[in-house]
Amino acid sequence: MSTGSHDTGGTRLRVTFRGFLRREHSPARVAAWREAYFYGTLVAACFFPFDFLYPGRLELTVAIRAALVAVLLACRWWLGRPRRQGVGLVVVAGAVAAALLTPAMVFTSAGFSGPRFGFLLTVPFVLLALLPEVPAIALFAGVVAAFSGGAVLLAARQPLEHVVEWTVLAIAVTGVTAFGARRVHGLASRAAQAERERQEALLDLAESERRRAASERLALLGRLASGVGHEINNPLSAVKGNVSCALEELERDGAAPRAREALAEALTACERIAWITSDMRALTADAAPLVVCHVGAAIRDAVGRAGSRLRNATILTSVDQGLPAVRSEPRLLADAIGQLAALAAGRRAVGEPPATIRISARQVAGEVEIAIDDDGPQIPAHVLPRIFEPFASQGEMRGAGLGLMLPLTRELAERGGGRVGAAWRDGGNRFTVTLAVADD
Repeated sequence: MSTGSHDTGGTRLRVTFRGFLRREHSPARVAAWREAYFYGTLVAACFFPFDFLYPGRLELTVAIRAALVAVLLACRWWLGRPRRQGVGLVVVAGAVAAALLTPAMVFTSAGFSGPRFGFLLTVPFVLLALLPEVPAIALFAGVVAAFSGGAVLLAARQPLEHVVEWTVLAIAVTGVTAFGARRVHGLASRAAQAERERQEALLDLAESERRRAASERLALLGRLASGVGHEINNPLSAVKGNVSCALEELERDGAAPRAREALAEALTACERIAWITSDMRALTADAAPLVVCHVGAAIRDAVGRAGSRLRNATILTSVDQGLPAVRSEPRLLADAIGQLAALAAGRRAVGEPPATIRISARQVAGEVEIAIDDDGPQIPAHVLPRIFEPFASQGEMRGAGLGLMLPLTRELAERGGGRVGAAWRDGGNRFTVTLAVADD
């Protein structure tokens, strides 16, 4: 038979048969097969006394029956072993042996003249009950019964119409058996599929409920964070104003250099708190709609916005010519780029040389990649996978107070059909923000 692609049904049958042989079967199914082999052995052994009713070829009949019983017992013994490999092969081998030895025993004992001859038509149904997963076995047993029985009738010089009648009858029974096997297997498969879908639906429902509860908790925390950020921002503005005024007065008089230094540090800390409260409000506020914006303009705006925090760093920018526009929130995109650059500058310890930060943008396939590279120090390897989570880097590295902007950056990129990344590359840290190109 050809094994080409046109033989769809045969290919499906072969794939099912091979899958049955290779897969690992459940302990419950193996136990059911062991029980079936037990009853098969019992039936085969119980009919042993009736073999003496046919003394013509008694020795051969008994030998075949003994072989059948031995095969069934061996299969049952193998299925009782703890190993799970080869179960399908053993089950199929036992069924095939039964399909071959049963007709042989019938023909050697009584031929076509005894009551056993009609039993051949029941063999496919017995095997179907034993192996509904592999209907090919029942089909094989029916074909063996049909053609071997017809051959025996023909050899005994029975009328041709009797031979044809037996063969047609056996083929009809085989066809019904094959159809029934297919239906049984299909019903079992659909029932198993329905059960899997039901379990998946229950899991999805449980996951949906978990996400809903988490969303409610996050919404409550978001409102709380937004309110706290707003309440902090009001007195913080007063503190910043007073510290700036005092610092200007001292600088005008040139007095108290240590006090001026302390006030400058306090003013920087106030600006940092202002950034954090701004990030808190942005993180909890409703997302603004995405609009078409240009990455080059966002990078220039970012450097300007973070200028005070980048004053001790060397900033190098590189934007490819003709870079397509993206869809994003221009202010948040600029803040994200500026904060990622400030993260690199803020991790320099006192006395270390100024950081060199490279901000570049290029088109990669249908996306625009914005990369922020610095020359160290290296972000800890265990922090990198979770650095875009809120406060994931708290206490792990300098500049960890910028952690709120990182989840904002990830959310912004994902809303624009992109992604974010962080890695150690070529002797420095690299942050990437990838955005999809805006549709025309």
